[in-house]
Amino acid sequence: MPAQVASAHSDAFVPDEVLARAGEITRTEADQLAFGAIRVDGAGVIQIYNRAQAEFAGIEPEAAEGRNFFTS
Repeated sequence: MPAQVASAHSDAFVPDEVLARAGEITRTEADQLAFGAIRVDGAGVIQIYNRAQAEFAGIEPEAAEGRNFFTS
């Protein structure tokens, strides 16, 4: 299901086009973002953990992806 986006302001931290595609963004696209991004599914399982988030948290994407965001 595509992400639902409320009207954003032109000075928003995350561009509207990124928010509009949040549920469809690829690993490559996520890694190009200048900020940390984590996508979880309905069960809380981490689907994408981007490079910026990995550098910030010190956790490699391979160690985070597939784990439950809320219990791991």
